[in-house]
Amino acid sequence: MFQFIRAEVYARRASTNEKSKSIYNISDILGEALRDKNHIPHVDNPKEPRYIIGSEVDIRAIPIKLAENAERFKDPVGRKMRADAALLLAGVASFPRESANNDPELYKKWEALTVDYLKNKYGATLRAVLMHDDEEHPHLHFYVYSDIEVNAKMLHDGYKNGSSPAKYKAGCKAFQDDYFEKVASHCGMARTGPKRRRLSRAEWHSEQAQSMQIALAESAVLDAASQKEKQAHSLLQTNEQHAALLAKEKRAAREAMQQALALQAEARDKIAQSEAILRQFGLSDAQEAQPQPSVVPEASTGVLGGFAL
Repeated sequence: MFQFIRAEVYARRASTNEKSKSIYNISDILGEALRDKNHIPHVDNPKEPRYIIGSEVDIRAIPIKLAENAERFKDPVGRKMRADAALLLAGVASFPRESANNDPELYKKWEALTVDYLKNKYGATLRAVLMHDDEEHPHLHFYVYSDIEVNAKMLHDGYKNGSSPAKYKAGCKAFQDDYFEKVASHCGMARTGPKRRRLSRAEWHSEQAQSMQIALAESAVLDAASQKEKQAHSLLQTNEQHAALLAKEKRAAREAMQQALALQAEARDKIAQSEAILRQFGLSDAQEAQPQPSVVPEASTGVLGGFAL
């Protein structure tokens, strides 16, 4: 399998210029993406798109926003933008149906890498990404426009590289090479098909097998790394939980000790107060403990009632 990604620019009104690269306007492109009935004669059994970035409401609002941008923008002599001026960059990236069916995880990897690639490439100007699964191959549509640089050609790798055909082609090639390096090569996809590179069918299949083996090996390494990361994270969480429990127990022990010391101090204060009161009334513990003299009759003198015994 080989990569497929392309991007074009679109205007509010399709150009009548025979050299124009598109016969469709912005409404046509967005209508096809949203599966509006008048724009999908090529789809036998249309399905609801899966929105990845943005929503149906966001996409339906794009023509309104672009019209506002066009109204706001003026050229150096004060003229408004032409109706056939490019305002929107729209693109599509596709993945082979057979490969998606045989290896759903590989498709998920390709989709995630492609969406990340678009985010990194276009930044805040990437307004929406959606997925179609009701045609020959599953594919992503993406939509890009700027509120500052209204001319969408300045977002297109071919146009912004230069006005000559050679520079346009070189810019488009650089875009394809960049996507291959950052996405397709990690999913077992070739940069181009066999006809363009003049490979025999046997050479093509051999190269595809090698690319797939590389992609599978890479996936295995990434899966192993991800598993180790999960294990490390789990161990870290366990250690953190143990540390938190130990800290809680230490705090509880400190609080219990402080309470015991406070009770002890309070008891000493009460004893001291009690002793002070007893001393005030001459009833200290020392005095209470002193033995009292016993009353013993004087020894008999042998006289009773004045008579000698």
